[in-house]
Amino acid sequence: MFVTVLCIAFGGIVAYTFPFFSIVMAIIAALGDIMSMFGLPCLFSIKLLRLPSWEKWLCWVLLVLSVLLSAVGVFSSVQQLIEAYAGGSEATGG
Repeated sequence: MFVTVLCIAFGGIVAYTFPFFSIVMAIIAALGDIMSMFGLPCLFSIKLLRLPSWEKWLCWVLLVLSVLLSAVGVFSSVQQLIEAYAGGSEATGG
């Protein structure tokens, strides 16, 4: 219970002290979430399992697509972060 409360308090402190916390979280999500949900399982199944050729091809397509979507998400989030620090109000939603 103490560790949970400590993590929530730390997250709240970071969210209030860092002005563009949601954009930084978007960068982290673009780097980690897409690849961990789609890219890595495909990569592991290609390397570790004996798959039929159509399934292996489908895994390669999904792996490439997840890398591209991750790159687009990182690019978009970094662009929003740069606009927010430059003073653009459209990046923060206000």
